[in-house]
Amino acid sequence: MQTRHYLFVVVAMVLLYALYLGTPWHWWFCDDTVLMARARDVAHPFVYFFDREAHKLAVTGNELAPMLMASFAVDQLVSPKSPTFAYWHSIALLVVVAIGLFFLAAKTFGKKGLALAFVAAWLLLPSTIAAHGFLSARHYVFGLGFAVLAILLTVEGLKRPLPGRGAWIIGSVVAAFGACVSKEYFPTALPVALVLLYGRARCWGGVAATFVMAAGYAVYRLWMVNAGTSLEYGMPHVPLAQFVEVVARLPYMLAGGWGGYAIVGGLAALLALAWRRGIGLGFPMLFGGAVLLVSVATIYPVGVPLLAAWKTHGTWVRTPFLINTLVLAGLFYLVAKLDRTWLTRVAVAATLVVVAAGAGRTRREWNALKLANEVEGKAILEQTAAAVYVDNPAWWFMIGVGRLYKDQEVAPYIQAHRAMDDDQKIAREAKVLLRYSGGKMVSDPALKEQIASGAKRL
Repeated sequence: MQTRHYLFVVVAMVLLYALYLGTPWHWWFCDDTVLMARARDVAHPFVYFFDREAHKLAVTGNELAPMLMASFAVDQLVSPKSPTFAYWHSIALLVVVAIGLFFLAAKTFGKKGLALAFVAAWLLLPSTIAAHGFLSARHYVFGLGFAVLAILLTVEGLKRPLPGRGAWIIGSVVAAFGACVSKEYFPTALPVALVLLYGRARCWGGVAATFVMAAGYAVYRLWMVNAGTSLEYGMPHVPLAQFVEVVARLPYMLAGGWGGYAIVGGLAALLALAWRRGIGLGFPMLFGGAVLLVSVATIYPVGVPLLAAWKTHGTWVRTPFLINTLVLAGLFYLVAKLDRTWLTRVAVAATLVVVAAGAGRTRREWNALKLANEVEGKAILEQTAAAVYVDNPAWWFMIGVGRLYKDQEVAPYIQAHRAMDDDQKIAREAKVLLRYSGGKMVSDPALKEQIASGAKRL
């Protein structure tokens, strides 16, 4: 089968994947409304790359995510208040990144069929589902796309004679910078990967360019965010001893279930088999181990929420996105190096079964969460004679709905997770209080009386 046929399969696979998840029909979710409302008010998308005040108003704490906000500004510029356009934007992005992953995997594994299976398994990872289906996590996919491009340019550039590498090195570090300004996992892991690749080839110009890029990003980040506090994220840090427990839970998050430990165990078994057969894995072990170690260390600032949410399939499942991609790539790389037909079939089939099971669980949980957000959000836009009881832990979602649809009348609402001074007044004056139940909004007179009387409701 020719390369163009594989690419057709990749595109078809992503489109079927989006239909399976229901992505084109989803509404806003969690952080989306607040961020989209803010992105609508800027003059142009590039504002977020150099206007510190605009960026500060758009993100939480000291996060640096100009690529995400710029992409949201594009969404609002092209099709304001349209979740459909925003999700198709994410689908198109996923197609491009999946194609890039396929090319990189095909070059690394030396087998296009195995590369295709890798992309299929990667799509089914819970972290990929979350990064794709959650618009506010779109920058994870952007970051991976730029990182893949940087590595592809590095690998291809190193094949050129020394005088002709300059343009490839520049392209590589520019793509790497794009990854860094997309998601903050990449400024640590990606420079390590590039330095190792260039260093192995004794391409010191590439090593130097990578260090210049990393230093430039550090200066840019300190300038954009706030020198002196740029590494603080506004949440407590888990003790180092407990972070070991977080790391121990990562295999579960890899596959959305206990099968993730089987994948990690299979990876270890393949490593042992490769060592026993004398297959040289010196540089691959160094490369994969160093990048993976740095990637794991990078999630330390969010150890507390991970420790609380590791067994769920909600928003935090996106966190080990890069880690999961690396582990899966390592597994398929070892299968390719061992080069045994029976082993390839067994390993690929087992991996796909495990991740497909986790994908099913993740899809069900995400669809339930998204449906609740949609029904409650649309209720305050469609109901003016009734008050709405919002049982959404992301209380800012409704504030964002009001801002994004500020030209429409919004029904009064009461937040279950954010008590306000006028809650009793709203409950007393409302003719009906609606709450979400069983996929729709229903009247709840008992809850209305409970809130109107000032009784505790949580």
